Amino acid sequence: MAEGLAAIGLAGNIIQFITFGSALVSKSREIHRSASGLSIELVDLNVVARDIKYFSSRISADTRVSDRLYDIAKASSNVAHELVEAVADIQKNGQASISGPTKWKSFRKALKCIWKKEMIDELKSRLELLRNQLSLHLISDTNDYQIHLSKLVQEWRKQNERSGYQITNQIQALDTQLSIIKQHSAGLSFDHEYWKKLHDMLFKVSYEVRQVSHGHTILQSLRYECMETRMEAIKEAHQRTFDWIFDINMGQLAGLHRTIPFTEWLQSGSGIYWVTGKPGCGKSTLMKYLYSQAKTDKHLNAWAGNATLVRASFYFWNPGEEMQKSLEGLLQTLLYHILRTCPELIPALCPERWNEQHVDMKSVRPWTLGELQKTIAAFQALPPVAAKFYFHIDGLDEYFGDSWDVIDTMQNFVGCPNIKLCLSSRPWNSFQDAFGRSNPCMLRLHEYTRKDIETFAHDNLMSYTTHSDFEPRLFNDMIQDIVERAQGVFLWVRLVVRSLRDGIINDDPVSTLHERLRTIPVDLEPFFEHILGSVQGFYRTTMAATFLAALRTNRPLSMMQYHFLEKNNSASYFKYPSRLWNDTKVERAVLQTERQLNGRFKGLLEPSSSRAIQRRTTVDFLHRTLRDFLKSPRMADLLQSWAPRDLNVPMAISRALIATCMSIDLHPSMDNVKTAIEFAAHAAQETRDTTHSFAIIDQAEALHWNARPNESHIHCRIHCYIVRFAMSVGHTEYLRYRFRQDGAILDLNMILKHAIVCPLEAHETFDPCLPPVSDSHDQDEANTPHPEMAFRSPPVLSMVQSLLDFGADPNAEVEGASSWTAFLDLSIQLMDRPGIEQCWGVFGAFFQQPIRLNHNKFHWAKLFKREQAMSKDGLANRLKYLQRLFTFGLNPNMSTHNTTFFVLFLRTLVTNYLDFLPFAQKLQDNILREFLLSGADITKIYRDHSTHGWLDHFLREMVQYTADGTILPRIEQYGLLLEHGLQPNAVVRNNITVWDRILKAMHQGLQEGRSSKPYHQAVQRLLVMSLDKGAAPDALGLPRILHSVAGETSLLSLDEIQELERAMRPSDRGVVSPSPVHSMGSGWKRKNGDEDGSEGGLRGKQGKRRGVQR
Repeated sequence: MAEGLAAIGLAGNIIQFITFGSALVSKSREIHRSASGLSIELVDLNVVARDIKYFSSRISADTRVSDRLYDIAKASSNVAHELVEAVADIQKNGQASISGPTKWKSFRKALKCIWKKEMIDELKSRLELLRNQLSLHLISDTNDYQIHLSKLVQEWRKQNERSGYQITNQIQALDTQLSIIKQHSAGLSFDHEYWKKLHDMLFKVSYEVRQVSHGHTILQSLRYECMETRMEAIKEAHQRTFDWIFDINMGQLAGLHRTIPFTEWLQSGSGIYWVTGKPGCGKSTLMKYLYSQAKTDKHLNAWAGNATLVRASFYFWNPGEEMQKSLEGLLQTLLYHILRTCPELIPALCPERWNEQHVDMKSVRPWTLGELQKTIAAFQALPPVAAKFYFHIDGLDEYFGDSWDVIDTMQNFVGCPNIKLCLSSRPWNSFQDAFGRSNPCMLRLHEYTRKDIETFAHDNLMSYTTHSDFEPRLFNDMIQDIVERAQGVFLWVRLVVRSLRDGIINDDPVSTLHERLRTIPVDLEPFFEHILGSVQGFYRTTMAATFLAALRTNRPLSMMQYHFLEKNNSASYFKYPSRLWNDTKVERAVLQTERQLNGRFKGLLEPSSSRAIQRRTTVDFLHRTLRDFLKSPRMADLLQSWAPRDLNVPMAISRALIATCMSIDLHPSMDNVKTAIEFAAHAAQETRDTTHSFAIIDQAEALHWNARPNESHIHCRIHCYIVRFAMSVGHTEYLRYRFRQDGAILDLNMILKHAIVCPLEAHETFDPCLPPVSDSHDQDEANTPHPEMAFRSPPVLSMVQSLLDFGADPNAEVEGASSWTAFLDLSIQLMDRPGIEQCWGVFGAFFQQPIRLNHNKFHWAKLFKREQAMSKDGLANRLKYLQRLFTFGLNPNMSTHNTTFFVLFLRTLVTNYLDFLPFAQKLQDNILREFLLSGADITKIYRDHSTHGWLDHFLREMVQYTADGTILPRIEQYGLLLEHGLQPNAVVRNNITVWDRILKAMHQGLQEGRSSKPYHQAVQRLLVMSLDKGAAPDALGLPRILHSVAGETSLLSLDEIQELERAMRPSDRGVVSPSPVHSMGSGWKRKNGDEDGSEGGLRGKQGKRRGVQR
């Protein structure tokens, strides 16, 4: 896209130049337009020269365009340079002739002074030829660019239809603009106006496409894999249940008159509507029902009126993924729905991400909780927008954290008049206090569901029989007994219906069924125990093992994973699939597992989806209440007593995960492989036996490479995997195991390098990871091949120590850089992050080796980058970092970046502009002191003649001083330098000393009106500091400075004047005599001081001035 737009823009500039150039060399008497747009009657050569240079600067060949257009631009640029030289020659000849004209009636006439007619005509022909070549070339280029844009817009249209993104209006506008461009391009006019108009139109379309694309990237960054998983797993409401909630008289139906009807709240209410009730009463089912009902939309649209209605839902799920039970997941989901419907809010709510350039989904950074909270706060603070927002949030009690965190988050929305929330949770005290006190907008669900329970029980029990000869009265009595005993808890009813199912199938009479009903406990937990106790002894062992595994995982296992879990009968042996299974075999295994789970475990574990059961369909407990019950200490002990004695639960899970990957996945999920390895590590920790864990890791590694037989990732390969697996299961033992297995092909130094650059984090996979550390200081992290995989976490100390103990050499070059260099680079990047604390221990491990500290130097520039030194911790860590390195022999004078390390630091003192930060000055001074104590070459202060040299910058600050005290930090640094050996009388160049330059800067500053008291005090302080360290008191420039700051116009105090007088007396200073360089200036008092040359001049004048003041 950028290439096409660059071509159109360059073409317009070339046409503009050719039009202007052709007019210059034509026979016309007048040049109608200059670059400034002004008509001119006579040609002023200065104006012509300026305009040619202006056009020339705009036709510089752009490497993004095609080779042909590049050549045309180059040729046009050459013509421009010829014309510039011609103008210079004409002006030169004009100056040589006193009577020669300075203006001509046409440029052609002026040109004839130096060129023949043939040369002028030849130049005109070249311009015409370039014009024709350009026009023909760009017909093709423009058409290609239009086609590219059209395809892009059509793709956006398809994505809009698939995903529901609300960018239809933007796409329609782009379509319209492209149609206009196509019509415009059909013309055959190739003048400047044509290209300008075409360029402007294409630029507008390109800009808008980029905007839409960038917004889409930000929106996609908010999506996560399990965003809709929980909602899809919730059972659909039974037919003809929950319809009452849309009845305006719903409170009267339940005999409760104080509740505001839900429909009334939807249409005109505000704030929070709270749905609560007993565990298992159907809150989540109701919430899913409400969100999917057209009636809900109808009533909400009545509330929204002419405004856009934005709906967002979130279903907390405690047993699920981190994003399903956290504030991050909640806020990210809400923000996704807000921006999907209102993409125009993206720039206002996400300004930092919006301003980031060239970011795609591969390099987009993950959202943090802090950033999400900041963005939501910005949303809440928005001025009124033409939208109303409805947030539908289920299961606040399933939030994994302090319930008041999620309560506060909800209540922060309440103050926004265009936002309302429907929430559900169990009636915990915290939720009751926050949402239930004196709140008529609430619903205790179990008080309203008698009729629903009756309908559910009747329909389900009748569905199990093929005849309807139940005695109606007895059957209805049993149904009413179920309703009474249920106490509004749907979960209890579901379990009762399943319990009675077998009797119905066996044609038990209603009386027998009713008797069976009376044996079932009314409360859920005793009911669960009742069900578990009814499982046959043989199946009880298997059930216990399966339940323990289900309780151990953070996310539900799939049908196929349960299939292999069932096969894990022995701790010492497990047969892995040797090849991928065909579809028939997989379908048979899924069907078998479904029947086993249902039959053996009484339906307590069930598929998460009611649709067709497939290999990846997950299986979970019937209800969270059951999971909580089984996790209680008493039930956990009971399950453990029923399970096989040699059962290793994490080992069984690990094997099932690997086996599933091997049987059904040509390209297995590395998340599952990673999880399998983590469970293998837990198994080894629990049993103190690594044999089976290492065998699982071997399977995982083989699985990876078998799935990627042609992979040629030169940086990681086997060594990276060894590092990652070792960090997962115990470093030393696994390293020994691998060396026994593959010692002949392993490289210890390579493994150490990967232990440094490939840290394993919780959110990472085992895919090939980082590129090598480059040994070129010009390479920026942002330009690395994989910016999304930039260094993030520190290496593990025990891993590094183990490898060093095994004999790894930290100085060995591996893929362009040593492990030691890679670690230095990593530690610099971690300087402002918590991970730096872990680096100090790794420093100690490396320093026990013969490290080559001053070998690779490219990374030192990164140490002082401004963006990495803006925090107090960042600067403090840099100080600690340098102290360690200097202690172990780092040379502050080593060469780096065409200068020395010390000079590099000095330059950052004046270019980072951190002095305005309250903590920065002291920390920077301490870092400077460390350099000086470690032997930094003090002469570099005045030998660095670059534009960022410390001394030159210091002097510029003295001249440009403002009342904000900019110079003060540099005075402190100057004092430090003097303390550590800086000689004021040292010669900089041409017999000019540091002292001379300081005096000159002071004088210039005073001459330019720096007459404030702080400036006079700064000058006094510099004078005293310099004189105390031996600065020549007879320097030629000193008297005029003294006259300005200590004379009759002085703003100094008497004490400050006396301190300056003391510094001027050699006997008081106890310093060496002035250098011979200044011997000629010894008569400064006679030339520049009091007329009699007396030493009392300073005090006398000051005294007179103060006498007047008194």
